[in-house]
Amino acid sequence: MAERRNPGKARAQEGRAWLVELREYLMCKMKIILGLCFFLQTRAAFASRVQVDLLTIGQGYQTRTITGELLDRSRVTQWASLNAYGLWGTEGTSLDLQMRFDTDFGLWIDGKSDTSDLELMNFTLRMNELLPWLDVSLGRQVILDEIDFLELDAVRLHVHLPWGLKLGLLGGFAVRDRTWLGGGVLELDGVEQGDVPAPVIGASLGFFSDCLNMGMDYRRVMLWDDDWPIESERIAAWAQGSLLHRKLGVEAGATYDLAQDDFQRIHADAWVKTPWPWKGARIEAGFLQLSPHYSLDSIFNLFSPDPFWQVRIGLRVGLPEPTLKASARFGFYHRAYEGSGRWEGDYAGMVNADGQVNGFQIDGRLGLGQRGAAWVYAEYEDGAAGRRWLFSPGVNWDLLEDILSLNARAILLQVSDGYDSRYDLFNFGSSAGARWNFGVGRALIVTTEFNSNRINALSFRTLLVLDLSFAYGPGGYR
Repeated sequence: MAERRNPGKARAQEGRAWLVELREYLMCKMKIILGLCFFLQTRAAFASRVQVDLLTIGQGYQTRTITGELLDRSRVTQWASLNAYGLWGTEGTSLDLQMRFDTDFGLWIDGKSDTSDLELMNFTLRMNELLPWLDVSLGRQVILDEIDFLELDAVRLHVHLPWGLKLGLLGGFAVRDRTWLGGGVLELDGVEQGDVPAPVIGASLGFFSDCLNMGMDYRRVMLWDDDWPIESERIAAWAQGSLLHRKLGVEAGATYDLAQDDFQRIHADAWVKTPWPWKGARIEAGFLQLSPHYSLDSIFNLFSPDPFWQVRIGLRVGLPEPTLKASARFGFYHRAYEGSGRWEGDYAGMVNADGQVNGFQIDGRLGLGQRGAAWVYAEYEDGAAGRRWLFSPGVNWDLLEDILSLNARAILLQVSDGYDSRYDLFNFGSSAGARWNFGVGRALIVTTEFNSNRINALSFRTLLVLDLSFAYGPGGYR
């Protein structure tokens, strides 16, 4: 006679197995982190100040499969960062280290019941004023400039020239999914790049002053393969500054893709302070032209398949603090898609022939006495492929000053598809949480999220975050 399975006993066994996996995971990662802290403490003489930050995030969430089955999932993420200053008695020498340990429990991939990953996100040795005119950065680092984001293992040199000029040179390898301790942090989930090394070379020249900065950047990414094919090659120019005693601000830039022989992005923004309608108000204006090229791991242009240009205007106001802590921003934008001439097949119908979009934005914040604040963001957009509106209110309240705070927010989104009403959707999301500061640099954060959309009628996620910070310096440990 077949033995009947007890569902309650099975769930209990699964729960115990999950706790064992979680304990083993945390013990393994904490041994690495504590070993690192011990090493730094014993080597404290090499640095004038060392700070270690630990962030542990535990998540419980649900996901629905394509067959409609609702699955329970859990994830643990451990961040560890270290900053050491004044290495070897040199004030301008520092070390920045950031790692992430990430694991999912309950997933079956390649015959394993959990997936774990160790990623080295940053490991940079900076030597400022190695020579009076030379700064050097060595190791894994992230570049954010007018050209793009880029994570790479490289050597970067900055040469200080007369008249406020600075020359930059870099050489190294782009970090890819299969790079040692690489996680493709700047790539879309599920995108696997090849294992062919990608050398990177670049140069920059900039001018820096109190009121105006400008410069040019060049970067080339190749593949270590036959004929050294080019992955991407771009050049950019940029400028930003404050004029008229900081009453006028300007920022502009352009990126040209040499491989595609086309401008990838052109933008210009300006703002001016005005005494109307209140002191401190300012008028804003901007222009953007974007041509998506999907080069390497670019994250500037992932959300539109067609080139477009956009203009915007806005007004930002704030009431004087003695009267009421309040501020608001009102904006309008007009976007025009250039059509789908260079796209074929399914892509050609993603933007209609008109391709015109008008949108309005409102962003406001209101102080609630000395302990709290409320805010709201709203946006309405009509044209091109449909209509969309978004409304998001939120509130934050200090229940016990600098000890316990509460927060809540909600998001409502409705989209009407201009081609097929079956793709119309309404999404609702909300979250509520608390933060307990139980010491200097130590906090416990709990957040619960509820979401509803076309796929999941109701789903939830709970996050538990432990945030710790330690420092070693002339005053000892704290």
